[in-house]
Amino acid sequence: MSHTSGLSDEVSEKINDRVLIEYTTEELFAHIKKQTLEFETGEGWVYSDANFFLLQLIVEKVSGMSYSEFLKTKMLEPLEMTHTATINPFKVINEKATAYWKSEDKSVIVNTYRYVDFGPLYNDIGTSVLDFAKWDNAITYNKLLKQSSYDLMWTPFILNDGRQVSNLVDNHTLLLLIIPTDMVGYYINSEGIKECIMLVIQALQFSVCMMTA
Repeated sequence: MSHTSGLSDEVSEKINDRVLIEYTTEELFAHIKKQTLEFETGEGWVYSDANFFLLQLIVEKVSGMSYSEFLKTKMLEPLEMTHTATINPFKVINEKATAYWKSEDKSVIVNTYRYVDFGPLYNDIGTSVLDFAKWDNAITYNKLLKQSSYDLMWTPFILNDGRQVSNLVDNHTLLLLIIPTDMVGYYINSEGIKECIMLVIQALQFSVCMMTA
């Protein structure tokens, strides 16, 4: 989880530079195994989704459960996160927000990349703002993991040459916007914004947009 494996930030294989509509876990794993390391393990740092994918495989192997069932049993149910689920883009999920982007002609269209099915293992997790707060509270006040796990999680990783990984990673600023629910679907574009995640609370009539810059 220190992102020092050397694997590139790539999980799914493209055909003619385009992603497929759906992938199986086996196809994703086969593609990762074909990759060439960007550097020897422990010699550098690069963010990689492949690391998270392999971690999910390890969780399934050790627990004997599917990743989604493991999350449900070990995290979602104990924390009463009733509005959180693994997202299958082809299933109708009540109150799920739709991802948008701006096309070349400046019109707002559905972000079709978010409608790629990465199989039973690797699809995104969707949550509500209130459930996200429950998760944050559990992490902050040690309600989810053992103390030894927290200690390990917050201990800076040291590379083979003695450098500390946290000194190599770009710092990002988290921007939090509270906007009226009736504005959901509007395109947000600002210089320097790298990513935007929109969470909607219909009952409270407002939404939260988290952006990294």
